[in-house]
Amino acid sequence: MFLRQTTMNEWNILLRKTVRNGLTQAESFLFALLRIFIYVVQNVLKLRRIHVVGYFNSIRPFRQIADVSSIAEDAQRLPKVPKHLLLLIDEKNNDHESITNMIVWSFMMGVTNVTIADKKGCLENDLGTIETNFRERCKNPSLQLCSKCVFHLAGKVTDSSVHNVIITSPKTSRQHFLTSVKKTCLQMQRNDALQETLNPDAFSGILDTEKGNISDPCLLIVFGQRFTFHGFDPWSLRLTEITTLPSHCGLSYDSFISAFRKYAKCEQRWGV
Repeated sequence: MFLRQTTMNEWNILLRKTVRNGLTQAESFLFALLRIFIYVVQNVLKLRRIHVVGYFNSIRPFRQIADVSSIAEDAQRLPKVPKHLLLLIDEKNNDHESITNMIVWSFMMGVTNVTIADKKGCLENDLGTIETNFRERCKNPSLQLCSKCVFHLAGKVTDSSVHNVIITSPKTSRQHFLTSVKKTCLQMQRNDALQETLNPDAFSGILDTEKGNISDPCLLIVFGQRFTFHGFDPWSLRLTEITTLPSHCGLSYDSFISAFRKYAKCEQRWGV
């Protein structure tokens, strides 16, 4: 009776009966209303709990690491993957294990070239350690795709048919730029015709020649608490999508792959 729509007359009749029958009847009436209220609330909460639990069960759990099949599935879901990934580390310490993970994950996602730079240039001294860790990881039969990889210090990449890992630093990058400028100036002194033909596009071609068979980075991930390039050459980043992560130390797979998802969603536009 209490759950259906009650008219005003019915409520008046019920109120008179309650007053006539005394306080005990009123207490019974209030107790019945309280029971109905509790019943409704319990069922509403149960429905909400079912909805919330079902929602979270539909979400893939957070992954610190991922197996090969999971990475392959993630790669297939992305409409595009960067062919050249630049990792710029702006932190006090370098986590070699996390760096190795990022290299493996990148190659499994379809990245061809990975450039890694840190602000102090310490990674250039750690090239052997990083390569050793990577080779140990590639002993896993499921990672044979990553085994065809060449590690370089900053310089010309001659073979674009394999995976390449380039270790550099902003300081080394600036030094290579100065070397290219000096070479160009010497060529201009020897060849007067070059002075007339030299323009920004031609000089960009000279820089590309010095760099070798590798394109500019498609995606840059900056690790650190502040957003800075530390003087890294901006002309190489003119078409690069840039994102940030707070730290590479102990980096999880899901955090790393979030940068790839952002890149896949971006719409790149060039001037008319």
